Amino acid sequence: MGAFSYNVGANFAAVRNEVLSIAGSEPILGGFGLSDGPITKTEPGQPVGSFFLWEMEGIFQSQEEIDGSPFQTQFTRPGDVKFKDLNGDNKIDDKDRRHVGSPFPDFTYGISAGFNWGKLDFSMLLQGIQGNDVYFLYGNFAYEAQLRGFNSYRDILNRWTPDNTNTDIPIASVDDRNGNRRASTRFLEDGSYMRIRNITLGYNIRDLLKWHGVTRVRVYMSVQNALTLTKYPGLDPEIQANANDTRGLGISSDLSVGIDWGTVPSPRTWIAGVQVEF
Repeated sequence: MGAFSYNVGANFAAVRNEVLSIAGSEPILGGFGLSDGPITKTEPGQPVGSFFLWEMEGIFQSQEEIDGSPFQTQFTRPGDVKFKDLNGDNKIDDKDRRHVGSPFPDFTYGISAGFNWGKLDFSMLLQGIQGNDVYFLYGNFAYEAQLRGFNSYRDILNRWTPDNTNTDIPIASVDDRNGNRRASTRFLEDGSYMRIRNITLGYNIRDLLKWHGVTRVRVYMSVQNALTLTKYPGLDPEIQANANDTRGLGISSDLSVGIDWGTVPSPRTWIAGVQVEF
C-alpha cells in the first residue's frame, strides 16, 4: 500500500462568565416566549441570560396533597404540576422563581484525526460542548398541544391519569388554569452533545487512468453531521437564538441564546466527488 502517516489534533476551552454590574442597576429580562413573563434574567452575580424559573417538584397525586401544600391556584387538581415554595410563604407566586442553569457550557472541545496510507486517505472531525442547559420551549408546545390544536410528542400518551400516576407529564388540559406551562424547570434540559462533524474517505486512482497531464485523480466520499450523541430531547441541541424571544420589546435575543423554539436540525449530508489535479 505504501507509506503510512497520520495526524491528530485537539482543542479544549473552559467557559466562565459572570455579570459584575449593569448600567442603571436594573436586571435585564429576556426570552419572552410565554405569556407569564420572561425565561431569563441577567443580573450581577449570575451568568448572562441565566434561566430564571419556577421549580417543578412533582405531580399532585390527590386532593389531600393539594390541600396540604402551598397554595398554587384555586383550579389546581390532581395531575397538575406541583411547584416548589422557595421563599416559604406558603404560596406559589413570582417570588418563587430562582436562577437555575446557564445556556453557556462549562467547556467546549474538538478532535481532528486522519491518516494517509499509500493512495488511501481518511479524515474525521469531532466537536462537542458540555455543561450547558437548554430551555425546551418547543417541548412546551409539543407536550401541551391540546391548548392550540398541534400534534403532540408521543410522550403525551404517558400523561397523568388516575390509572397512570407514575409519570412526570401532567394531566391533559385545554385551558391550563394551574399554569403547568409556566417557565419552570419542567422544560429545562441538558444541552450537552458530541457530534461527528465530518468523515471523509478518499482514494487516488491516477495509476488506473493514466490521463496525460493529470498528476492526481482522487475519488472521495464524505458525510457531514454523521452522528450526534446527546440526551437532549429536542430536534437539535445546537440551537440558535430566535427573534420570537424578544416579543417585539426591543430586547436583544443574545439574552435568550439557550431557548429552543424548534431549531431546524443540522442535516446529515452525503457527498461524493472526484478531485483532479494537473
